[in-house]
Amino acid sequence: MTVAEPNYAAERKLPAGATCADCRHGKRCDGLFGAIRNAFTSCDFWPSRYDPASLSHGEGRK
Repeated sequence: MTVAEPNYAAERKLPAGATCADCRHGKRCDGLFGAIRNAFTSCDFWPSRYDPASLSHGEGRK
């Protein structure tokens, strides 16, 4: 039995209409990779670390 390689390119794609600028990790990635990635539509990490900024952890907690 052979195990197929993951489709890395497909798994790194961001949701339709989303860019790195929409991710809560955007500024960290800009620092790590030395570029402003506002127009990028795929995550440089695998598995993708994309997390929409509007749904950041802790939002809405009291």
